Amino acid sequence: MDDYLDILRVFEDNVSKLKKRYRWRFDSKSIALVSLEFALSHQPLDLNLFERVSQTLSKKLSPFSTLKQSEQYFIAASLIIKTDDPLAAIDEFLTQQKALIKEGLIKETVSYYLALMLVEKHAPLSCVGTANQLYRRLKHRHGFMLNRTIFPFVFKISVEQQENKRLKDEQAIVEVVESNYDELVKHGFKAGTHLYVMSMVFSLPAFSSHLSHAIQLYKQLANANFIIEPEQYLSFAILSHSSFEKKHVIELEMLVNDLLKRTKIKQDKKLQKQLAMHMLLIDYLPHQTGVNQEVLTLAYELIEVEHMAIMSAVSSSSIGLY
Repeated sequence: MDDYLDILRVFEDNVSKLKKRYRWRFDSKSIALVSLEFALSHQPLDLNLFERVSQTLSKKLSPFSTLKQSEQYFIAASLIIKTDDPLAAIDEFLTQQKALIKEGLIKETVSYYLALMLVEKHAPLSCVGTANQLYRRLKHRHGFMLNRTIFPFVFKISVEQQENKRLKDEQAIVEVVESNYDELVKHGFKAGTHLYVMSMVFSLPAFSSHLSHAIQLYKQLANANFIIEPEQYLSFAILSHSSFEKKHVIELEMLVNDLLKRTKIKQDKKLQKQLAMHMLLIDYLPHQTGVNQEVLTLAYELIEVEHMAIMSAVSSSSIGLY
């Protein structure tokens, strides 16, 4: 677990740097997410570059932009981590966001996260149109449960399905997601947005054959008095792709408790467990039989999308968001 401890140390150092530099301008949850983004990518946090990119982005935003300051910091971090020239990437990012609005596909703050994904993935704008159709079909089934916060997940699922040339028809994807959701609820998982995201993950070709293992493992962990909470469902879906077993529960508990003791930031315990699972996955997965580079890359990307969803929820402060 040396990698995990390295990630944890870098995470702690990043939190300390950001709190010292930004104080009241940057809320604690957002600081934690930005700090973890850098730690998981094994990239140093250059505060001067970070401030330059975030300030440049802020100046180029429209006065009527819905993007709040904390979200600007998150996007600045992502551009630094995922692009070779983050300052130049700002223009591409804003161009993509304006194109989304012009197409009338999406409004609200989530359009900025989609623009970020388009820049990082080098995906065409048409992918968002397909994802929007899928979202509408999913939303039609669960009007009160689903909201725009999960749109980046829908976009990710849609792109992966298209790239794998499977389940091209949106209705076919919806049926698979619904079937997964019903199966998971039947076996004790808590209904809600987090479980729906988990159901979408199991619709992906890389994870579709691991649903039964996830259900079996969930029961084993419950018998060992280790409860997987809804906020951890995405991580648990990824974990089910590995050889993680009941005997590893003690190790996982130690890692979670270690994070709770060492972070020294005022977070709710559920979020800290969520972040601990992310750190564990990045350390654990590369050493597992059957986990190839494609799965690892997908795991990284899904974790990043979950960070976007958390950021959206933090900024909106609305009940029922992710």
